[in-house]
Amino acid sequence: MGFSALVYLKGIDFITFYSSLWQRGAPYPTSGPSKEENLTVPPPTLDPLPSFIKEKTTLKINGHASPNTKVVILINNKEKINLLSDSQGNFKTEVQENLVEGENIISAYCEDLEGKKSLTAVEQKVILDTSPPQLSLDNPADKETTVVDKPTILVSGHTESSKITVLINEYQAIVDLEGNFSYQLPLTPGENRIKITARDQAGHETTLERSAVYKVPETS
Repeated sequence: MGFSALVYLKGIDFITFYSSLWQRGAPYPTSGPSKEENLTVPPPTLDPLPSFIKEKTTLKINGHASPNTKVVILINNKEKINLLSDSQGNFKTEVQENLVEGENIISAYCEDLEGKKSLTAVEQKVILDTSPPQLSLDNPADKETTVVDKPTILVSGHTESSKITVLINEYQAIVDLEGNFSYQLPLTPGENRIKITARDQAGHETTLERSAVYKVPETS
């Protein structure tokens, strides 16, 4: 009765559809991926790495993955280090010669026994900076004692980028996008030593020194 009712309600299209399925031996329609398609390799995690390194030293890379899993570490997408996580899922390695001056990309992914890789890789950036920042002065002039009759002097110059911190006798100057800076430094009567320091994000410093003499105008 049920099948007859369906035929009556749906008509010849219903019979044709299921007849074609029967002839092809096709199963009833299903939805969603199979269990095999749901199996993915989870990516590892990396412990935080230093943002800047000021000298070419050993970089320790530690992380965690599924226990007894192959972990692949890539340095700048070129050098490859293969590791195996322990029974707790921990892994570690060290790199040194693989690092280049400037930005280094450290990435990692996992791989199972069949060669299937984790869909995503974790990535961190480490900047190797072994050189002190550039620093030049426009004012005061080089190797000269500047004599002024005002209680301030303009200290101006140039460094390599706006990311450099410039200190003038411990006062911080504003550095623009082109690396230019200036600061109106207060003076005391007599000779004033002026120390200009440029410090980069890795901690390197370049220092220049100047001298300015403030002669207070005589009053009659």
